[in-house]
Amino acid sequence: KHYMSINSLIEIYLITENYSKASKYVELQIEEDKDDTLALFYKGKLHLSQNENCKAIESFDKIIDVDGFTRIIGHFKTKALIKEKRLKE
Repeated sequence: KHYMSINSLIEIYLITENYSKASKYVELQIEEDKDDTLALFYKGKLHLSQNENCKAIESFDKIIDVDGFTRIIGHFKTKALIKEKRLKE
C-alpha cells in the first residue's frame, strides 16, 4: 500500500495549487476508504482553496461524524463558515 506517498503527493499538489491532480488522488483515497479522515481533510482543504465553502464544510462535518471534533478540524470548518458568511470574524 502506498498510503504515505499518495498523501505526500496530495499535499504537494495542494501547496502548488495543482487542484485537479490533488482532487484525483483525494478521490482515489476516498474510493478506497470512504471514512479516511486524512483524505476527507485534504478534500475539505481542496474545496476551501477553491472557495467551494459549502463543500468544504461538508467534508469537515464528515470528519467530525467519523472521528469526532478536533481543534484543527474546528479551525478549518470555522474558516469555511466565515468565508461562506455564516459566521462573523
